[in-house]
Amino acid sequence: MPGIADICGACKQSFSYGLPRCLTCHKLVCSDCVVRMAGSVFCGRVCAHAFFFGGDEDADEGQSGRGDDEE
Repeated sequence: MPGIADICGACKQSFSYGLPRCLTCHKLVCSDCVVRMAGSVFCGRVCAHAFFFGGDEDADEGQSGRGDDEE
């Protein structure tokens, strides 16, 4: 009977031991694919950047209230 395996969310390889989860998107990530920033584990640079610097900056700019969109 095969054992339980974790699958990396980035490279899709199967591992027979537990993998850490990305703090932002909660995907499992192996040691080959992991991006570490400030001692934390992420599945990529996009998740690391979103965690520390915010991911909705573009959405906020459109709602600045300047009235450029309105006539």
